[in-house]
Amino acid sequence: MITAVMRIGKWTGEKNGAAGSLGNFVQNPNEKGGIRKVLVILLDQQGEDYAFKDVDVEEFSENEKYLRRYLYRHGGSQGADITPTSKFAGDISKTFNNRIIRSLRDISEASAELGLSDDEQRTAQALHVAISTSAGAIEQRLLGRTKELEKREGAIVTLALLQDGGKHYIGDLQLFQKVLISKSKTKYYEKHGAKSLGRNANCSVCQTEQPEVYGFVNTYNFYTVDKPGFVTGGFKQQDAWKNYPVCLQCACNLELGKRYLNENLNFRFYGFKYLLIPKFFNNERMEEVLDILEGDLADRADKFIKAGFKQEYINRLTDAENEIFELFSRKEDYVSFDLVFYRENRRHSTYCSTWRMFFLQGSGSFSRPKQGLMKSISLNVKSRRKTGKGC
Repeated sequence: MITAVMRIGKWTGEKNGAAGSLGNFVQNPNEKGGIRKVLVILLDQQGEDYAFKDVDVEEFSENEKYLRRYLYRHGGSQGADITPTSKFAGDISKTFNNRIIRSLRDISEASAELGLSDDEQRTAQALHVAISTSAGAIEQRLLGRTKELEKREGAIVTLALLQDGGKHYIGDLQLFQKVLISKSKTKYYEKHGAKSLGRNANCSVCQTEQPEVYGFVNTYNFYTVDKPGFVTGGFKQQDAWKNYPVCLQCACNLELGKRYLNENLNFRFYGFKYLLIPKFFNNERMEEVLDILEGDLADRADKFIKAGFKQEYINRLTDAENEIFELFSRKEDYVSFDLVFYRENRRHSTYCSTWRMFFLQGSGSFSRPKQGLMKSISLNVKSRRKTGKGC
């Protein structure tokens, strides 16, 4: 499954021009929905210093161009985010003080280690001083602006600099681009108070020798080594790379693949969320299959699944299932599918051990569970509900 996610990420990166670029590291803050606005703290350049001017409210956009402007990437649950762009989670004072100011402080203190030039280090320091000096005024203005938001309307908070006659978001500045790439890469091998990095070793995803492989790549939460007892072969977190070595390019492609699946192949079934993950036998047909999945399959699945599970809809659901199977049965043998069920809380997603797979095989024929895909999943969900063993 991991290799399938990586290949999808590689394909979407090449298609969208994100391969090997900044786009590998930028995250969409609206993956779970609900974010509609952007609170932009404006800082006016005055010589080599900056001064707080105002807070703008803008419409949030998931367009790739704007996501790169926001340059969002989640940090630790108790710490700052990677860059001074953070999700507003109900308490604007905490978001501003614990996320925005703290992020700028962390960048300023570690500017040399992050590979910033002398000028960029001075800019980082000046921005931190400007925000800290005007913290009270900024916080009050943010509080006033949040009152303009609709009830339950989510937002992100970010910075923009007024300089050279224009408005520059943090994603427009090379300073923060360097910070994002450097810190994102570090998270793959430096965590839990340990460093897990192997050199001149095989990557377990692409199966090729790489100059560096990392031990803390955690695309999905079913792999974690946050405690020494979770590390096989000696209980040493620094040796985690020997269990699951992942190179930088595969780590980036895994993130792009995860993002693509969340945005395009993420469905609900009987109250449960699941990902439909295609595994390709022939990568040359990848675009064709993904177009079908994004179009026909998604439209038909949404139309019938949203109808509910009352008795009068059972035949319609079965018809939808048969139509989807018939659609794929006319295709050549180049794809199989994993269905991964998961549930979410505020901090992370939990991926379940219950999987269902169906295959295209044998001269255009379609192999599936005898009771049908939807009936099989429905029975599984019901049995787990009775025993109390959730997914």
